[in-house]
Amino acid sequence: MNLLLISDFKSVASEITAQVFPKTQFQVLFKEMGNGNITITFKSSTHFANNFRIKFNIRTRNLIISGHSHTVIVHLNYINKSNYAWYDQSGLAIPKPTDIGEKLELLARNFSVILPEFYQGEVFEFSTYHEFENAATAVAEQIFTQFNFSLNYRKNRENSLCLNYCGEKNLERETEIFAQQESIFFNVDFRSRAKCLAIHTRWCGEQYLLVYLSQGDLHWSTLRSPDMNTQLVYRQEFENIAFRLYPLLQEFFPG
Repeated sequence: MNLLLISDFKSVASEITAQVFPKTQFQVLFKEMGNGNITITFKSSTHFANNFRIKFNIRTRNLIISGHSHTVIVHLNYINKSNYAWYDQSGLAIPKPTDIGEKLELLARNFSVILPEFYQGEVFEFSTYHEFENAATAVAEQIFTQFNFSLNYRKNRENSLCLNYCGEKNLERETEIFAQQESIFFNVDFRSRAKCLAIHTRWCGEQYLLVYLSQGDLHWSTLRSPDMNTQLVYRQEFENIAFRLYPLLQEFFPG
């Protein structure tokens, strides 16, 4: 099992795509095709014309990147910076597209370098990865029902895992308590060896920290005060996240 590598790949991929499409955020979708082939789709709900797809074979190191040129799909077959060719949907050779050619070639050069590092036939274990991601995301969405969450995570050091949650308001489930809050962000630091979990968040200009120990002890603090006894509208929600997330993390990342 190597769940961390997929999240690490997403982080690196986001840095690469931001250089080419700085105003576009992509959802990254993986599909393993067998025989060393993988397809990675970069999908944006707001900038459809920027969507692109990569097909990569670890054995041949051949990379095909497909994108939109005006109203048609074009394909770049990329081996290395001196060996590549452009094709249309019919498989006929075409000149480099003037609108998207430079961008897709830059993406191909960068991804041809990092993909062999991350994908080696058994690195992406899709069913287990999605099982963890779906379960961890569901914890947040079942507690903060008025938000839709996305999740990224990475390994900081041995036996330390950081999860980054980003929640956007679901307008169909808006409640009065959160009427003024358009989004919510929080980080979770999990340390399997120390058997503790910490949640960091910012709310209405204040930074909060919740520490949860394996035996069930909870401790709140703020940036201004080491102790926090004030009852806040979101306090119980974050405590419930800690209670439910800790055993899930222990199951997938036992250390």
